[in-house]
Amino acid sequence: MTNIFSIIPPEIRYNHKISAQAKILWSEIAAYNYAKIYKVKNRTFAKDLNLSTTQISRLLRELLENNLILSFNVAAERRLMVVGIKKPEIEDNESHKKDPQAQKALNKWYEELGI
Repeated sequence: MTNIFSIIPPEIRYNHKISAQAKILWSEIAAYNYAKIYKVKNRTFAKDLNLSTTQISRLLRELLENNLILSFNVAAERRLMVVGIKKPEIEDNESHKKDPQAQKALNKWYEELGI
């Protein structure tokens, strides 16, 4: 996914229970979710992140076991959604007060993720 960026929130970034690669995969899933794309194959993630499909499977399992993503089937096709984060108090972050566009963009992103 080249045209959407994602923010890795502190709940993910500082989570010592998951690997750095799992954090990047979580971010990739979040970017797809932001674009309203929930059906992504392991081979797509593997290509995007330059990993094997076996590595992607392991990382997805890691995220699932830590309740950071949700996997469900619709019409026999897997869907992935990020979960396990809460909306931070943006008002407490001075950098966002100085940049209303950044605050607006973050609020929209959180709204799209449903948090």
